[in-house]
Amino acid sequence: MRSDQCRTLSGFVQIPISVKSTRPAALVVTHARYDFLSMLPSTESLASRGHRLQDTTLQRQTATYSPETLIKVEVEEARHRLLANFVDDSRLVLAEGEVKQMRLWLSNAGARIIREIWMVAGPEDEVWLDCNDHPETVPTSK
Repeated sequence: MRSDQCRTLSGFVQIPISVKSTRPAALVVTHARYDFLSMLPSTESLASRGHRLQDTTLQRQTATYSPETLIKVEVEEARHRLLANFVDDSRLVLAEGEVKQMRLWLSNAGARIIREIWMVAGPEDEVWLDCNDHPETVPTSK
């Protein structure tokens, strides 16, 4: 990922990662390792310091903090996973009443067959589906 593709939030850089698991698991992400300027190997803790405790007199006199907060991730098995991408990746800006045709590519990235897909639209959205462009890709039932 290029640095210009990263978004910043409160001065932090968000870098997406993905984990594909064959079985469910619980992960704790404690550190990040990277090469700074492609030359200097670096390791940083991803734990954030707990909040300052001020319940007792001793806690108020000496800086005392709660335990560090770690990043905990629940990974589910990749049974059903549908990837949806627009074929035309241009920006969609429409005037009121304007209609634009867009192509959507759906692919199954999971381990099991997807038998049903639901499309959820808002009350003001109008979605028309057309599968007649490539009849050989439309599944047929026997």
